[in-house]
Amino acid sequence: MIRIVAQYLSDLYDAEKQLNTPGIDEQDSIDLAELRDSVLLELEELSGGEAAVLEDLQDNRDSSAAELVLQNDDLEGSAPYQSNEKWVNEILLVTIAQSVYSFTEGQIDTLEVIANACPLSDGEAVLKARAMLALIDGGMEVYDDTQLCDPGEERSMATMKGQSFRVYPNPANTELIVECELAAHKESTLLLFNVLGQIVKGVTLTEKANKTVIPVNSLPSGIYWYSLPTFKSTNYSGKIIIQH
Repeated sequence: MIRIVAQYLSDLYDAEKQLNTPGIDEQDSIDLAELRDSVLLELEELSGGEAAVLEDLQDNRDSSAAELVLQNDDLEGSAPYQSNEKWVNEILLVTIAQSVYSFTEGQIDTLEVIANACPLSDGEAVLKARAMLALIDGGMEVYDDTQLCDPGEERSMATMKGQSFRVYPNPANTELIVECELAAHKESTLLLFNVLGQIVKGVTLTEKANKTVIPVNSLPSGIYWYSLPTFKSTNYSGKIIIQH
């Protein structure tokens, strides 16, 4: 099509040049004017045809993306790398795959949670999330995978200070597990917030139970924040994805 357009433009240029030649007779002028009008008409038809082709391509891409979204929803597996892949796929298919380059706050939050995971245990979706965030922010953030991939070291450091706190799995499906150490005769309340900042769960943790299981199967899938404000005089907080 590019060659055809280039040829038409060349013909149009020649016609205009000859029309402006001094001393051109009347019949030649009429013929050149008709040629010029014909070329302009052809270019207009080509332009309309190209727009239609591009529109069809976009429609086909949107349709394919919508079909892939349904297939992605049917994917099974609750391992972190599988859940992460499913979340990143969904965001990709409803945005970039359909020529949409604006992201909701919830989508960005989900990508940030996954991007800050360990790519060795949480899968290639971690790298995809980082790439998508780079597209959003216009720059690539540097991630310390040595630290992100070594949660055991992080827990041992906390224990050395007389503190230990962990919330998992992330993403979660039916339950969250909270591991913490509280001083004797102490208790604290773990608060779970939705994206609107509303408290959706409050669970009391006691020093008698180092591991507490919190059912979340009744909560809608999405991004949540947790906070343990009185634990060892420290405000422990973070993000959790719930995916059913």
